Amino acid sequence: MIWYLVLIPLLVYVCLVIWFIKGWVGIRELGIRNQELGIMVSVIIPCRNEANTIQTILKSLDQQKFDFKNLEVIIVDDHSTDDTLGVITNYELRIRNFKPLVVKLSENEFGKKSAINKALKNTKGELIVCTDADCEFGVDWLSIMTSAFHSSEIKMVTGPIMFFERPGFWNQMMQLEFLSLIGIGAASVQNSHPNMCNGANIAYRKSAFYEVNGFEGNEHIPSGDDEFLMHKIYDKFHGGVQFVKNHEAIVYTEPPQNFNEFVNQRIRWGSKAGHYKSFKSKLLPAFMYLFNVMLFLTPVFYFVGMSWTLIATLWLAKLSIEIAFFASILPFFRSSKILDLVIPAQIFHVVYISVIGVLSVVKNYNWKGR
Repeated sequence: MIWYLVLIPLLVYVCLVIWFIKGWVGIRELGIRNQELGIMVSVIIPCRNEANTIQTILKSLDQQKFDFKNLEVIIVDDHSTDDTLGVITNYELRIRNFKPLVVKLSENEFGKKSAINKALKNTKGELIVCTDADCEFGVDWLSIMTSAFHSSEIKMVTGPIMFFERPGFWNQMMQLEFLSLIGIGAASVQNSHPNMCNGANIAYRKSAFYEVNGFEGNEHIPSGDDEFLMHKIYDKFHGGVQFVKNHEAIVYTEPPQNFNEFVNQRIRWGSKAGHYKSFKSKLLPAFMYLFNVMLFLTPVFYFVGMSWTLIATLWLAKLSIEIAFFASILPFFRSSKILDLVIPAQIFHVVYISVIGVLSVVKNYNWKGR
């Protein structure tokens, strides 16, 4: 009889996913507002060893439908060991609408947070838009990401991200898993409990950054320039964080090139959760992890007395509610074709969450050769 207690976390999980669905569906699509405010916008691009990708993002920025009189682009080089700086210098001649300011970190400075801090000291803009050097986006991206700030109550926005479409079962599985994180993050913002975002597509008021003392308190953590800042801004300005739901606001980035890169990336992301300040922020990842561990251990539970019907109930209930979740978010990303991967993704997701949770605590990760 004690085995039926597992239905309690199952019920919590189902209710949680319904909460995510409600949040996602409740987000109104943000349209493009005109730029009548005339506020200077500063785009910050930290980079390290991006010689192969930096041209793409510069081209994307040069093609923006935006008032370039109110735009500056600051690239911060984090001790690149390839020809990133040379590529930028050569490509500048082909840029029509802006001239990027290139800043280098000193010998005592390194990492993304240092790069953003240094860029902020050189910015003229009140609105700060951050992205990564290996990204690409459509011509309306910047206009849409800044449109939310027509409301003075908005202090920070997070935007949608997805991987470039790549052929193959593994790439589609990664896309599905990645979009689930974006959907959960967006829904949580809408439900007034923001937990996740991605630094490749965020924007905030510079004044808000300094009012919450920026990255103070988590400078020692290599990652988390996005989520820790979002938590601090939300705590200071309740209701001041918004998700930008518009397909043209999507930022595209390269997926991990192999399984080792995927694991390394997820360890890096997972390592942040233990440093969240608030109990509420820690509760969601902790519950999601423990629920997946419970499913991971069901083969063991079967041999020590759990009935196969109860095990089937757990897995089928999880599958059913997740199909509903993905059916709600995938049309926005125009990726409904990967909905049929939800079934084979079940075992992969449970196993990888269980393993990554342990590795993020006991194993270090590498980023750009560090």
